[in-house]
Amino acid sequence: MTESISTETQSIARSASIIALGNVASRLLGLVRETVKANLFGASGQVDALNIALILPIQIYELVTGGIVNSALIPVFSDYTSPERRPELWRLASTLLTLLTILLTLPLLGLEFLTPALARAVSGGFDETTLNLAASLLRMTLPAVLFLSLSGIISGLLYSLKRFTAPSFTASAFNASMVICALIFASQWGVRAMAIGLFVGAVVQVIIQFPALRDAFLHLRPSLHLNHPGLRHIFRLYIPIIFGLIITQASIYIGLNLASRTGEGGIAWMGYATYIYQFPIGLIATALSFAILPTLSRQSDDKNFKHRAFLCHPTHTLAPKRRQKF
Repeated sequence: MTESISTETQSIARSASIIALGNVASRLLGLVRETVKANLFGASGQVDALNIALILPIQIYELVTGGIVNSALIPVFSDYTSPERRPELWRLASTLLTLLTILLTLPLLGLEFLTPALARAVSGGFDETTLNLAASLLRMTLPAVLFLSLSGIISGLLYSLKRFTAPSFTASAFNASMVICALIFASQWGVRAMAIGLFVGAVVQVIIQFPALRDAFLHLRPSLHLNHPGLRHIFRLYIPIIFGLIITQASIYIGLNLASRTGEGGIAWMGYATYIYQFPIGLIATALSFAILPTLSRQSDDKNFKHRAFLCHPTHTLAPKRRQKF
């Protein structure tokens, strides 16, 4: 048993290292993204409009999919990763991908026609010129919600299979896409270059995970197994989470609305300050949480209670790291 525990601990340490490296790369590229944005566009009304167009799709994604990747998707997917249950895993993943595509496509098309009202609701302090720009930019960025959500499900699937490398670097690819689009196209398209970069980054997130899917490509296909027990389990886990997500998203929208009333550049300055404040957060805790979760999910169903003693090891590792961070 000791050897098994040691092997599990070493596996988690390696996985956490990969995820931590992805986190560091993502945060550094995010800092580069904000630096490029500040150098190219400053803290103007255009950046206020751009930030609205960048933030809203990501918050919609967090509400629909992002908020449940580690709290619902990975635990449920992990229940089906054993070889004998793998066919059920493919059915569940196929159903989620198909269902999400169906449920998001029509609402996103509808929102394309409602971007002026959406921009006004979130940023009522903008003048008409800035509001019109925000609405125009939102039309470019809203379709990214679908690809961000598909990427989230694929990431959850790969994490549950302990294939950590590709999903760990999706955020890095996302930020890199925005930086590249801004540097290449800003002279022609202005702030629209970064809006297009967000959409490109969302698509790239999906594409870079394809190689890691490997055997899944033979089994993932459009299908709807709505009676799948795993689907019901995900929904049961999602219901209590959704209330916290709604409160979180509402507080963000209220903050944006208030910042829009502080004058031109208010949202831009708040965005820069928020990113700098959040930059160091989660470099270690996030890496360990994603690395540990698939093992925690499987061990929780293990009737070998002695083997569960291994579960305390990650928290012993995490505790001193938290003390050092704060």
